[in-house]
Amino acid sequence: MELLYTLHVLTITVAAAFALPTPGFGCNGKPADVVFLVDTSSSIWPVHFNLHVLPFITGVVDLFDVGPGPSQTRVGMATFSDVHHLQFNLGDFLDKEKLTNKILDISMDGGNTNTSDALMFATEEMFRADHGSRNNTAHIIVILTDGASQDYEATRAAAQNAHEKGVQVFAIGVGSQIDNKELEDIASDPDEDFKFNVTNFEALKRIEGKLAVKTCEVSTLRVTNAPSTTPLSTSPTTSSTTTSISTRTTSVTSVSEPTTTTASTPEPTTRATPASVVEEATPEPTSEPENTGFRSDEEIRNEACGGKPADVYFILDSSGSIEKDDFSHTMLDFVRNVTGLFDIGSGDSQTRVGIVTFSDDVTQIFPLSAYTSRNELLNAISPENIPHKAQGTNTGDALRFVVEQGFSPKVARPGVAHVAIVITDGQSKDTEATTAAAEAAHRAGIYVFAIGVGESVDKQELSDIANNPDIQFTFTVSDFAALSEIRNLLAIRTCEVKQPEGFFSEQAACGLDDAELVFVYDSFSMGLKSTRVISSEASSITSSLRRRVKNLSVGMISEACPSNLDITVRDSASFVRETQHIEDTIKTKIANLIKDARRKWFSSKESRRQIMILYVDETSLENTQDLLSQTRYAKHKGIEVFVVALGEVNSKLVDSIASEPSHDHVIYIHNARHLTKSRSEIIESLCGDHGKDKGFELPLVDSQ
Repeated sequence: MELLYTLHVLTITVAAAFALPTPGFGCNGKPADVVFLVDTSSSIWPVHFNLHVLPFITGVVDLFDVGPGPSQTRVGMATFSDVHHLQFNLGDFLDKEKLTNKILDISMDGGNTNTSDALMFATEEMFRADHGSRNNTAHIIVILTDGASQDYEATRAAAQNAHEKGVQVFAIGVGSQIDNKELEDIASDPDEDFKFNVTNFEALKRIEGKLAVKTCEVSTLRVTNAPSTTPLSTSPTTSSTTTSISTRTTSVTSVSEPTTTTASTPEPTTRATPASVVEEATPEPTSEPENTGFRSDEEIRNEACGGKPADVYFILDSSGSIEKDDFSHTMLDFVRNVTGLFDIGSGDSQTRVGIVTFSDDVTQIFPLSAYTSRNELLNAISPENIPHKAQGTNTGDALRFVVEQGFSPKVARPGVAHVAIVITDGQSKDTEATTAAAEAAHRAGIYVFAIGVGESVDKQELSDIANNPDIQFTFTVSDFAALSEIRNLLAIRTCEVKQPEGFFSEQAACGLDDAELVFVYDSFSMGLKSTRVISSEASSITSSLRRRVKNLSVGMISEACPSNLDITVRDSASFVRETQHIEDTIKTKIANLIKDARRKWFSSKESRRQIMILYVDETSLENTQDLLSQTRYAKHKGIEVFVVALGEVNSKLVDSIASEPSHDHVIYIHNARHLTKSRSEIIESLCGDHGKDKGFELPLVDSQ
């Protein structure tokens, strides 16, 4: 009976460990009230705040099941600098889309770092019932800061107050100016569950999934174990301990090792352990068999992978640090066994597989199109066909080869998921090149799984290679023999990958073959923040289009800064004249950019579709007459003008600038931070063959 009970508990813990953090995963129906406290002091650059901090918060929130229901999650937020600033309470936004939009609209304050004030406010005010908080629900604070607080003792006291009132506090420190001792005091115990350190704001993206899962574990623990009338405490207490199951989760397969612990006498406890203890008075059956790795091969092939087409590349480390037997037998057996779970074939709903190996050089073993029969493919994955090179570890070149050639438009299928699976036992020879190649893969819409084998793996590099969240796309195993433990899970996760947003199901659906595309915006008038976002989105749009069309030519023109705004020291009258001259000079030059693009950036081939994407805001629309004149000439020359309008603008003017019909050529966006959300809409508009303005007559006015 004891053996059966132990096996039952193992089944429960394994099933829980294999649950994937997909958007809205909702902590298995356990509610949580989550308050974000975000540092907006002057040490944080506004660009980092807008491009990394706010998207990080929305990324975590997207993984919650947000809503008004009793088993759903609620989110509140406050920022802090010299004082706290309430952004919204827990009960204010119970719709995820409205919540996300509100978060993205939050602005910087600047000032000092009054962490204690924010913690005290959140603990005492934000978890009140009249502000939307609930009893019998986990109360969680997630605090994000980039430096030490202005009052260490006050911050420690405020954190202790939160802990004593049952609030679980996650503390995230960004950068090198963090006081780690203070971060430990702020966070609940144990530190390994509640404290996060990242090197910079860009790295926040890597911990989205982990933070969401940890938050979920806290909510599960509180609802399971903590009576609503008794707050969780981090101070020493005396309590009776019932029979419980303590689980230790490995970082690879997420399989937990169960041990049973009984205690008949009271013993002091000084820390809450949300991830490690789950009380169970009696065993209960689990209701989540899916994604646990215990399905039969036929079930995985037919149910998990059937009808879910993908193009999958295995990228295999063939370096000298790997024993020949480990490579030729253990690793290749693993690849063969995973591949055997896919629905291999040439049909539109089936999967194709290619393989490359890397050491000093990259070797393509066979491309995606080589095998359409499962048996032929499995026979090709053999030591005779895939030799062990036993040289260096050129991971970066292997990734770049797969991006540029393995998934080239001539080979990869549009409309299916593109997946790369990297298996390596150590750090690459050029970390920066590897990271750059991985980022190129991500931009191209390729989902990258990274599997690290052994103790020599660079976990940070593995995280950089893989897509986010790490918990879904990254695996580490102790040795090559342990690869078999993640076989089913890897296959299921690969089959669950979906085509990224903004990609189209048929290449013919995008009429941009042989087209010329030029992005145009006035970086001077739009400012640094918008310029960075627009430049990034232009790159993402191009990456999305690149593999869907043939012979696409792309350019960008954005620089319209005055040549010189300096004034040397001189008498006051001269200074006034010079500043007046500068005022006349500092005007939007977007009309000049349009003229330059028309004259110099497009070819003279009339047969090619020529497209200009014009990003404008209120400032860049000031010089109305010149702008209208230049866009008329551009359209007269056969250039199709799309307009992406940011913020509050004159809609009639914007419609006049764009090609006809304007509803196909104009996209209105609240601000630059929302560009990412509109990417698929922009791409869909571009891919529609709207043609040149028909019947357009140009007044014969020389504005050249």
